[in-house]
Amino acid sequence: MADSGILWVDIVFDLSVRWLIAWAKFFGITYEEINVWLFCIVWPIVTLTLIVTIWILQHKNKALRKRITSLPEEGSPAFSSHFHRERRQNSQSLPSPYKRDWC
Repeated sequence: MADSGILWVDIVFDLSVRWLIAWAKFFGITYEEINVWLFCIVWPIVTLTLIVTIWILQHKNKALRKRITSLPEEGSPAFSSHFHRERRQNSQSLPSPYKRDWC
């Protein structure tokens, strides 16, 4: 099938074509149709999904970094009061059997 002159490229291409032909037979469609489905429909959808996911995660990461940098330095009096205030708020939101009395 392939005749690029580069052995490993020819082997990978031949295996890929055989794999696509086998899947086309399995689904009852032609080699050309499975190529269109795979490379014109499925691949772009997966790529766009990954791009959107990366964008969302970058914005979440940026928000968390802002939140982390706005926290007071450890060891400062502001850190101690901030830490205990957050612990009290978190323990108050828990159901009564799970409340911690050490905060």
